[in-house]
Order: sequence, then C-alpha cells, then structure tokens
Amino acid sequence: MRFLTVKTMKIIEIGSTDKIDKDTFNIFYRQNSQKKNPLVPAAHINGVYYLLSNFYADSKELVLLEDIKCFSDALKAVIEIGGEDYNLVDLSNIYYLIKKLDLNKNDYSVFRKNNIVNKEQFDILDRIFLLSDNFKRYIVDKDISLKVLSIVLKFNADIVKKIEEYVLKNYPSVSSFRILVNNIYDYKDEIDFKNNLEDEIERLKFKYNRKRYEFEKMIDDILKIENGITVENKNNYETCSLNINFDISSFEDFMAKLQILHNSSGKIKAAFDILKENDLC
Repeated sequence: MRFLTVKTMKIIEIGSTDKIDKDTFNIFYRQNSQKKNPLVPAAHINGVYYLLSNFYADSKELVLLEDIKCFSDALKAVIEIGGEDYNLVDLSNIYYLIKKLDLNKNDYSVFRKNNIVNKEQFDILDRIFLLSDNFKRYIVDKDISLKVLSIVLKFNADIVKKIEEYVLKNYPSVSSFRILVNNIYDYKDEIDFKNNLEDEIERLKFKYNRKRYEFEKMIDDILKIENGITVENKNNYETCSLNINFDISSFEDFMAKLQILHNSSGKIKAAFDILKENDLC
C-alpha cells in the first residue's frame, strides 16, 4: 500500500462487538492486487470500522488509518490505495458512491485524470452503474471506450437489453461490437428487435447497400483463419488496415501460428486486393 496523505496508523484487533463494514468502499471491478496484500486498512467513522481495501481477507487485525475521520477522506484513501489504472466500471462505482455519501465529485482528481470532465460524461457513468454485472464484465474485459458506450446508452432500455443479450451470447471483439453499435444506430428505426439482431442487421445492410454488404461478406469470408487467429479491420473498413490477433501458450504455439499465417498469406493478399478495388488502399 502507499499513502501520500495518511500520517499515522496502528494495528488493532477486531473485537466481537465491533461494527465492521466490508461493503461500502468495495467498489472496484478488479481485486487481484488486493488479494495479495495481507494488510487490511480501515477507517473508524461514526462508530464503524470501514475497510478500505483487501475486503475479502480473513484477518482479525486491521490497519487503522487514524487521520481519516470522514467519508470524503476515506474515499480518497480507497482511490489512492487502488492505484492509477481505473476502468469505466470503477469510475462509475466511484461516482455512485460520491453521490450516495453526498460528497463533491470535484474533490476527486481521478475523474480529470481519466478525461471525465463534463455533465454528459458523468451521465454516462450513471448509466453504466445500472448495467448488469455481466455487461460490465464485458465492458472491462474488452476495454470498450466511453465514446462507444455513449452511443449505446442513448438507446432506449429495450435496445440496450437486446445489445446486452447479444454480447453475452457472442462476446464479440471490440471492432465487431463497435460495428454492431454503429449498425444499430443507423438502422434502429427499422430493426425488428423481436427477431435475431444479427439477421435483422444483415437484412437491412443488404437492403440499403448491397455492394457494401457483398464487399464486407467477401472480406470476412476470406479472413477466416484457423486455430484462434482473427484478422479484422477495426474501423468498419474506413481505412486500409488489418489487425491480426492471437493468443499463445508457448514458444512452439507461437511458431505454429506464424506458420499458419504464412500459409494464409494468399488470403491476406486477396483481402488487400479487394480493399484496393474499393478505393480503400
């Protein structure tokens, strides 16, 4: 742990009658770093010991941060202990707690450091907090941007629910999710959301832009490569670029995937030829 503002602390033993709150400040999506820490920092406020980190530790001792006497300082300590890497779900939880405890969001630099500065952005954090845990997990795992989420969360609740169902079933890549959102934005007034979402989008894409539909389908078919290797364009084919992604479990796995890519060079060339034919290269 690192504390830049707390000057005094001491080890105390928890008594059977002590009131312990493990939930109020347990606001972060990730807990891995905290699980490795045997210390359990706490603040004593209004007769209750509030844990500030390491919320799941089985310990009879707390590290009491004696300088912390109010919720505002306690939350600052929680954010400080948490480090620097905050995702959008973390930020939405922090903002929710600030409002719940009637604190001032301007007292917390974590928002400015993450480029959350205007009312619209804080409103998005509000709406992220209300999403399901599974959807939040996807947002964090795929690092979905605030810009894309701002589009999603402007849709009505039924459309957001449909997007969530699609995400949980398919767990799309970042680029596929962004394309899905853009397509829903373009066609939302004509999509029948009672039907399969992908089928509806394909129907409307075909209806309004057959040439574009055939182009994207041709590219997608060409770029199907085996053994967990994905090749995709991350900006809806607006530029001449392809991204290659794969996971490796060993050096031998790495070399095997390189060989597969080498054997697939004809597919990559064919894809770029199509991009050139459509004036994208």
